[in-house]
Amino acid sequence: MPENIADEHFEKLLQIFEQYVGTNHLKLRKHELYKNLSLGAAKFGFSSTQELIDKLIKSNGADGIDSLIDYFTVGETYFFRHKECFDIINSDILPKLAEIARNESRRELNIWCAACSSGEEPYSLAMLLDNTQLLQPGLQVNIYASDINQEFLKRAVAGIYSEWSFRELPEDYLQKYLKPLGKNRYELEPRISKKVKFFSYNLLSPEYPAIPVPKLDIILCRNVLIYFNKKQIHSIFNKFQSLLHDEGWLLTSPAEVTADPDCHFEPVNCSGVYFYRKMRTAPEQSGKVHSNIKRVPAEKARLPRQQPKVAERTPEVPMRQSKPESKQQQLSSPELLKMAKDRKAKASPEQAANMARCCADAGQLELALHWSDIAISGDNLNPETHYLHAQILRENGDVEAALRELKNVLFLNPDYIAGYFTCGMLQLKSGKRKEALRNLRNAEELLSKLEDSLEVAGCEGITVRNMRETITKIQKSGDRSQENKSPEARNITSRINDKKE
Repeated sequence: MPENIADEHFEKLLQIFEQYVGTNHLKLRKHELYKNLSLGAAKFGFSSTQELIDKLIKSNGADGIDSLIDYFTVGETYFFRHKECFDIINSDILPKLAEIARNESRRELNIWCAACSSGEEPYSLAMLLDNTQLLQPGLQVNIYASDINQEFLKRAVAGIYSEWSFRELPEDYLQKYLKPLGKNRYELEPRISKKVKFFSYNLLSPEYPAIPVPKLDIILCRNVLIYFNKKQIHSIFNKFQSLLHDEGWLLTSPAEVTADPDCHFEPVNCSGVYFYRKMRTAPEQSGKVHSNIKRVPAEKARLPRQQPKVAERTPEVPMRQSKPESKQQQLSSPELLKMAKDRKAKASPEQAANMARCCADAGQLELALHWSDIAISGDNLNPETHYLHAQILRENGDVEAALRELKNVLFLNPDYIAGYFTCGMLQLKSGKRKEALRNLRNAEELLSKLEDSLEVAGCEGITVRNMRETITKIQKSGDRSQENKSPEARNITSRINDKKE
């Protein structure tokens, strides 16, 4: 029997894994899926890999899927990953929550690290709390952590790590909280490991997690939501909402989804990093908001901000004071292209973005990607820069990477019309009509609030009327390739792709 999977079985297996594990990212080739299933079949005593495949398909995943989870989940993590997140928890979020708890006569704060992998994230929180001693006496902090992967949980409970997990750990923390065991192995200080309670939990389970407290103050669910589809994310957000206290916090990773509009979360800018806070169901209590926390007003979060040729940015991110253009910024396209060939050249984010555009216009896409990466690293909160990167990725033929980058654009600015439109058009080309129409509807809703004659920001020469008419034609068509057959759609897509600053 060939070591591969029949076509009809392959698609069914991917559906099963997405349903039970949420592996929306799991776009494995057949031989890769077969290899992972073979490992599971050998471990659990099946006579052949095909026997396991037949069992999974016959039961629609109900029989046998749990034993295979360890082969299909990712566990890349390390201590204090995205350190700025922990800095904000320490300086802003915990003091605010402690104040709320005191006002409500509560004596504890409860934190849940969902999808904690091998435990570095909750242990980072435990170290942070132990090292800062920032909370008042009499207030206890409980840390709960869960993961779907049993092997990851065993490693977390054991509390033994290699140096690779410490690549962002401050040296004083390493000496204070970890004991060397030799051969690149370190054991966590017992008083830290005892602060975290681990348990097994699948975020897609209809049941609520086995946490022995009625409400939580913080939920960390970072670098995992990208693995779920829209419906699954909605279900998870609803669960988070019901578990959190009013004004409790949900922390996702910077590149993940925006808050579900049907849930009571408001985006909050904490020193330039966005988190979500559960809105109060009762009238808000008055109280001091810490200086680094800025609420994003609901009217600003939902109203469009497009104006002709005005770069869109999230409103609460402070804009840098504009400076007179340097000689380098005023260079012509040929001069910028010549400069861009020196990959080690020093450039501001604006200059890097200009060089990326010139390289893309010249067809030098690899070089364009290099400079757009530089631009993003220097100005990671600018949706225009991420949009430029997405366009270059699309030109380079990497549609999936372009779609992921467009998610970053919409995370940073949920009202970015060009982001929704381009995302929808790319999804149409990929055969994802349902997702495409959702994004085009979002664009249409924002367009409806603008005058027809205005130019859509990010789409030079394209008016509100042009784009809205194109969306209407696509919505009325049942043809999945309408964007290729409609002259209007082809024209607008081409003009977006060929846009020059």
